Amino acid sequence: YRVMAGSPVVFYTDPAGSIAGFDFDPAGNIYYADWFHRIYRVTPAAVRTVALEDLGRRFADVAVLARSIALGPEAGRVNSVAFHPTNPNILYAATSTGGVFRSADGGQNWFLRSHGLTHPGADGVLVHPLTPSTVFAVTPAGVFRSTDHGLNWTQPLALVPSLPPTDLPSAIRSSQKNPIRFDPGDASIYAAPLCAGLYRSPDGLVWTQIYPTGPVPPVQSCVTSIDVSPADGGTVYITTPGAIRKRVGAAGPWTQIGGTVADSQKTN
Repeated sequence: YRVMAGSPVVFYTDPAGSIAGFDFDPAGNIYYADWFHRIYRVTPAAVRTVALEDLGRRFADVAVLARSIALGPEAGRVNSVAFHPTNPNILYAATSTGGVFRSADGGQNWFLRSHGLTHPGADGVLVHPLTPSTVFAVTPAGVFRSTDHGLNWTQPLALVPSLPPTDLPSAIRSSQKNPIRFDPGDASIYAAPLCAGLYRSPDGLVWTQIYPTGPVPPVQSCVTSIDVSPADGGTVYITTPGAIRKRVGAAGPWTQIGGTVADSQKTN
């Protein structure tokens, strides 16, 4: 979806309905991962291409590296991708059972970068735009941080992973989309570990929960996607099952945009 004039509209639909996470490169192309170990590119005109077919190789193609993963010989589903802000050849991929992988040649080869990443299920990854050697990963256990291009990780936000609510749609339970974002207005970072609300950090080290701000049904704590706009002193957008919400300014209330999205199982 793309939000235009305050209302969400469909921007692009994957024929298989399996978009699992996306990011933009400096040229405006959208790169998205699916549930089948592949990465695709969508041009600004929203035409699906397979020109970067090598990017979409299964992680089994790097089985020599993947054998070090405790949960199996493959990295599992690709949940999210992230780019280096100035070097388009450097990409990171967050995977469902293998942690974080890094490529330095535009996706031709991938290398495991998970030392210290104690939870193997990485839902999202972010390269700090101002300090590209610093990388963040979001897992159900919290937020991890690396200051050496993903070689080693520490955990500034530690949570006890919990089971998703029983009424959480299965399509959302299996994947988050963009659960970590950078705010270009004040260089803060927003992260949403699975069904644990939304957290904000001014420096990547100290994290504070900012959503929900009061009692809500457990399923509404499942923030499935985040985006940030510098408009109006900083506007944060989040999706929860069936709804899109926003907060304007650092202390503004959360308000729902429009009505409930019709197909709540795909509002992630």
